[in-house]
Amino acid sequence: MAEKKKMQLMPPKQRTPDDFVAAAGEVKSKPKGQGEIKIQPPWEADNLREDVIKSVNLRLPKPYILKLQYLSERSHKSQQVLIREALLPAIDSYIDSVLG
Repeated sequence: MAEKKKMQLMPPKQRTPDDFVAAAGEVKSKPKGQGEIKIQPPWEADNLREDVIKSVNLRLPKPYILKLQYLSERSHKSQQVLIREALLPAIDSYIDSVLG
């Protein structure tokens, strides 16, 4: 069986900021006439399927669970539907405020 080479513990080579920049290589500038690249948010992707429903766990305090159960019984809507009806507009509103 061949012997393995032993690792040597050598401190890393000291590099200056100029060494770091030089190692990055040349930075090419944008061609003239090109503006900023707009990044598309993930919810606007071309391959997004709106028929796919994903689950998310939601922890609520006990009083709100009881309120949700009460509303579900009285409205004949599932707890999932009640949460979704309240949450989706709130998420859209929050996104609008974040994005300006």
